[in-house]
Amino acid sequence: MRFSFTQGYRRVDQEEVRNSEKASRTSSEEFSVSESHIISNWTVWRRWLPWALVAVLTATNWYSWVRGQSQAATDAIYSPASSAIKYKNVIFQAGIDSDTSPYQGSPSKELDHEWEELHKYGVSRIPMSDAAQLANRTSPIPGDEGHYVVILEVFHQLHCLQHVRRRLFWNETTQGSPDEVEALSMKHLDHCIDSIRQSLMCSADVTPLPYVWWRKYDQLMPATAVTHTCRDFEAIRDWAKEHRAGTVDKHVQVHDPLGDQVVYDV
Repeated sequence: MRFSFTQGYRRVDQEEVRNSEKASRTSSEEFSVSESHIISNWTVWRRWLPWALVAVLTATNWYSWVRGQSQAATDAIYSPASSAIKYKNVIFQAGIDSDTSPYQGSPSKELDHEWEELHKYGVSRIPMSDAAQLANRTSPIPGDEGHYVVILEVFHQLHCLQHVRRRLFWNETTQGSPDEVEALSMKHLDHCIDSIRQSLMCSADVTPLPYVWWRKYDQLMPATAVTHTCRDFEAIRDWAKEHRAGTVDKHVQVHDPLGDQVVYDV
């Protein structure tokens, strides 16, 4: 028996083969281009998306800061020293044991000089244009037409604190010493005084104190009972009242689930 292997087959035209191969290549190329385009777009997004987010966050923070500054500038009492205000982070010193500052210790010529350096430039001369914007009127400088005198609050505070410090150390004696009472010991008061100094210099109140004529002393002197721009103490105290902890046993050390407990070794 003879079989015909050609049955059902036909001759394939070479032109059809070429067209089929061309179509296959075109389809493959189109798929590759499409896939490459998707990958390329994703690469671009992946590269620029973090920067876009940073830009958005920066713009948002800047807008919030500008609004805050604008509000603060609107509400704040004017000071000619406002342009000198800058902010920085400062680590306070404990003021006890080995962590003391150059402003602590018993009065001496050298130490008194350091304190004087803190407030020696306190009295300021300002032009009439600045004096006109003060919330509390001050006095012109005799013999210096067009200029007025103020003292910034921070220097006044430091000047007063120095007198308090001198008085405290002046009364320290070898008999009947307040060191017998821990809360009144000079070591503790020394710590407190330096804490006040650091706090005053940190907040640097630039409220101008006007000079007025005091009949009692027959001279110009600063008037301290004037308006200051302050943090709302009552609001802070209300918050503290709402969040009061009550009685805390300070002699029990407990585990801190947030991490290692802070230990102060000074």
